[in-house]
Amino acid sequence: MVTQKGVPAGTTTLVIGRSAIGQEATTSRNELTGLLSITCEGAWTLTSAEPEKLVFSSRLVRSSLPGACTGGAYSETLTLQKDGTVRFGSADPNAGNPSGTLRRAG
Repeated sequence: MVTQKGVPAGTTTLVIGRSAIGQEATTSRNELTGLLSITCEGAWTLTSAEPEKLVFSSRLVRSSLPGACTGGAYSETLTLQKDGTVRFGSADPNAGNPSGTLRRAG
């Protein structure tokens, strides 16, 4: 992940659960390593769904370093790309509006 200014924003892992609009069934974990290691964990609520696009709102559940993580975002967007990857975009100005390409693990 990188911020809109190109600054590294760590590694994000998502666990996407089955849910209906309004249900909180997806979790996130963002890890940033360097001088300090910071882990931010979130819970996501599905707000809209289209065949190739899911939109969530998120909230912070846990921060390994108090005050180091933002409270969440109004819009976390996952868009399926033609090559099978998923494009992630976050409307979280406090975190620099991070984005990146996700790939299925294991």
